[in-house]
Amino acid sequence: MNEIPQGGTSLEKEFFLTRVKFFLQKKRLITKVTILFALVGVTLLVAILISGILTKQALLPIEQYTLVPDKISQSAAIAVELPPDILFQNFNPSQSLSFSPEIKGKWEAANPSGDKIYRFLPEEKMVVGAYYLVSLHTPELTIEKMFSIDEDPLVLSVFPKSDTEVNEYSNITIMFNRPIVPLSTLSENSDILPPVDITPKTEGRFKWITTRTLQFIPAKRLLRSSSYSAHA
Repeated sequence: MNEIPQGGTSLEKEFFLTRVKFFLQKKRLITKVTILFALVGVTLLVAILISGILTKQALLPIEQYTLVPDKISQSAAIAVELPPDILFQNFNPSQSLSFSPEIKGKWEAANPSGDKIYRFLPEEKMVVGAYYLVSLHTPELTIEKMFSIDEDPLVLSVFPKSDTEVNEYSNITIMFNRPIVPLSTLSENSDILPPVDITPKTEGRFKWITTRTLQFIPAKRLLRSSSYSAHA
């Protein structure tokens, strides 16, 4: 910007000062507008991020604790899960868990991994369509939950397919006719298994791929020139 004219007329000095004031006002206005646009941009960015987080949370399955599943297969063990946020002292399922009407059977030993899932093994197949009430009574709390008995799942397909030559390191995938485990806890349900027999008998572990798809992962390679079958 030009310096203030020396020796100029008062009119020229006044005109110059007017230009300076106009320039400074314009500069301040541009600065304010720039800051305003920056604030608007930041606000929009924050709103987009929050919206994305909320949308993602809304799409995630809501994990809700339940004492037992709503439906249990007629030949399956009854898996009872204790509340995860409560510390139980000297818990004994035979004393603290009961069924109404009574179901004859026995409790399996607790999982050594320290989880709070106890499995009850009925002596006989339960009646399809029947309803039972499981009750948890401890000094810490009391919980009750109804469940019904469903038909044993049927195997729709097995991969690899029959009469097919496969690699000896292949896994065996079994697809059932209905969901077996909850979607929200797939990774936690390795112990919820329908009665599946692999013939010839093979050591390995089961893993749920979807709610109705079970995969058997052999501990060792499969026997060469052998025919395998899976039955539920």
